[in-house]
Amino acid sequence: MGYLAGQDVEYLQSEEFKQINMPFSEAVRVGNLLFLSGQIGDVYTDIPGQTKLAEGGIRPETRQTMENIKSVLERYGLTLENVVKCTCMLADIKEWGEMNEEYIKYFPINKP
Repeated sequence: MGYLAGQDVEYLQSEEFKQINMPFSEAVRVGNLLFLSGQIGDVYTDIPGQTKLAEGGIRPETRQTMENIKSVLERYGLTLENVVKCTCMLADIKEWGEMNEEYIKYFPINKP
């Protein structure tokens, strides 16, 4: 971890995120970089600490995932324009085309 020497590492969790008790932080700040993890197409329910997957398939799941990412970024003072890398994982690669059609709407200019 020598490359982190002298840089502060800050593990970030909003109160809302803490309630769902995930085994990871919603974001980690290292120097001037912000890393997000575990972002999926979940929506919060009326029950505190509970989420459910957006209904309707890969398109609404992708939209919700991107909205979740956008919210986390905004919470910590950033926007989607600050994103430099995304890793997308799909249960069914056949849904790649539909997922990508939604995904690219969130990055009209700079494509991470």
